[in-house]
Amino acid sequence: MSRVLTVKRGGGRGWLLLIASLAAIALFHQTLTRALGGPAERLRLLLSKTSAWDLGACLCGAAQEVTVVRDDGLKLAASVYTEDTGERRPAIVLLHGNTHRGRRLPLYKVLADGLAEHGYVVLTLDRAGFGESEDPFKTTAIGEPPDTSADVSAALAYLEGLEFVAPDRIYVVGHSGGVPPILSAGVRDARVRKLVAIGPPRHMAERLADPADRKQLRDRARANREILGFGPFPAWYTEDVWRRHKESSSDLGNYAPYFASRGHKPLLLMDGARESPADRRYLQSYFREMADPKRYVSVPNADHYANTTEIRAVTVYDRQVLSYTLDAIDGFLRE
Repeated sequence: MSRVLTVKRGGGRGWLLLIASLAAIALFHQTLTRALGGPAERLRLLLSKTSAWDLGACLCGAAQEVTVVRDDGLKLAASVYTEDTGERRPAIVLLHGNTHRGRRLPLYKVLADGLAEHGYVVLTLDRAGFGESEDPFKTTAIGEPPDTSADVSAALAYLEGLEFVAPDRIYVVGHSGGVPPILSAGVRDARVRKLVAIGPPRHMAERLADPADRKQLRDRARANREILGFGPFPAWYTEDVWRRHKESSSDLGNYAPYFASRGHKPLLLMDGARESPADRRYLQSYFREMADPKRYVSVPNADHYANTTEIRAVTVYDRQVLSYTLDAIDGFLRE
């Protein structure tokens, strides 16, 4: 089994044998992996979508851990991924979705690592209120919703200040709940040349109008804050205020007029073939209404998280899905 796994960035034979053993267990003893739970169960779920022959593994270490400071003084945790080539390189801000783990989720580590190998300087950022960053309500005035685009603006300023970044080739890539902030900042900020939206929120207007879906979204936001030790929302940030904020900041439809007009910045829309048919139809319809320049890519056999998982400190991924995703992003940004 170890012959079929690719371990990146000095994963070592020990990790290789560990993951190969778990793959063998998951392939031939699925009942046992259900009983074991944890890492073996996560690997079994991944193998329900792909073959063990297509598994890869990555330690995905960043070149540097940094702190990005917003204009309002809020501190954001970030990681820089880069291959030292001795020349100025294009750069990417990579923004995570609505997960309390922020940039540490396996998908973002393996994407950043792969894009760095393609020649980009990649800054992965924990949005305010996620991961290791500070609480956005620390600097938010009463009655004012958190400014999600401020995180992206701070990241762009940080990249622009690095001597090995080509300032005329800076791009933004967002996944899931990280897409609205990169759109909000990217369409207005002259430093951004192109935008990539992977699995963006879809049907948000309908979901926020539905009481059950709205409660699920609100409960998840509360849970993230409690997991991270921020506590409850401020008393003034009521459900009505939160809902208005979500409607104005998270609905892809808010950006439809801009992308339907001539002269907009190039946008790549991406989804996975394993995502729900309704979500995929929504994105295809959105794409058809857009003016050029635009591109839509559906990654074969990919779920919302591009078939990634984690075994202890090792990110395990589907090599074909990752390669397809990286090539699509790189091809769009370089054309």
